[in-house]
Amino acid sequence: MEFNTQRLTIKLAFPGEEEKILMFYEKNKEFLKDYEFEKPDNFYTLDFQHKMLATEIINTLKGVSCRFYIYEKDNFDKIIGTFSLGFITGGCLQNAVLGYKMDKDYTNRGLMTEALKVGIKYAFENLGLHRLEAYVMPKNVCSSAVMTKLGFKNEGICEKYIQINGNWEDHYRYSLINTHFSY
Repeated sequence: MEFNTQRLTIKLAFPGEEEKILMFYEKNKEFLKDYEFEKPDNFYTLDFQHKMLATEIINTLKGVSCRFYIYEKDNFDKIIGTFSLGFITGGCLQNAVLGYKMDKDYTNRGLMTEALKVGIKYAFENLGLHRLEAYVMPKNVCSSAVMTKLGFKNEGICEKYIQINGNWEDHYRYSLINTHFSY
């Protein structure tokens, strides 16, 4: 599965791409650490990335989550970002949680907004979801701006919602309903 925008190529990863994934995480380790859960000691190894990628592929096939990797258009040398649709729920919920991260050298260019438009369209049109949620720490002003640009509604604060670096952090809960998007 591959999508192209004006500036980006967005696709699922396959075995053999673990080194690029590891390079993305190693390069952005310090940049992302204030916004992500604590990583296990072996996270920054090819073996761990191989296992993680295998799990991502299985979860995509099961329909419970999917992770897309972002590249500059038609340049597959380096991953510049990633987003996921997690906790995909069917039945009466038809919901998923959107997560995303961007290489520190590619922020503030509108690239994540461009990529997430593809992900949102995929979630609503291909997966038939009714609602997307995203959780953003209040101090992550750039991420909140992305949510606003994409038409997500801030539904309020979730107190002490996710443990980041050993601390339970508050998060805004943003949502987008299928009928409220138009890209």
